Amino acid sequence: MINLNFKEYNEKKSYQKNSLYKINKDAVIPFKEVHKDIGKCESVDLIFDLRPGQYGIFAYEYRNPVTLKQGCKTADILACAVDESEKKINTLIFLRKL
Repeated sequence: MINLNFKEYNEKKSYQKNSLYKINKDAVIPFKEVHKDIGKCESVDLIFDLRPGQYGIFAYEYRNPVTLKQGCKTADILACAVDESEKKINTLIFLRKL
């Protein structure tokens, strides 16, 4: 098991920016970002379809706390599927192009 400071995801509560959440069961996480300055809205549904022995990790607007803000962009969405039995982690990082 990865030893990180996770928050347990609860679909009834909103998630916070720059926090890592752990998903223990199948879930659909909706993301919506409104860009008032350019008059656009982006939305993504992140779908976790987990098998036995797997769990998910996600974060919104994530930057590792030890990373300097200057010159480093945040990840709009960070998503990982962790498979303990296979000792594998699949990771996706979504960034909005400036």
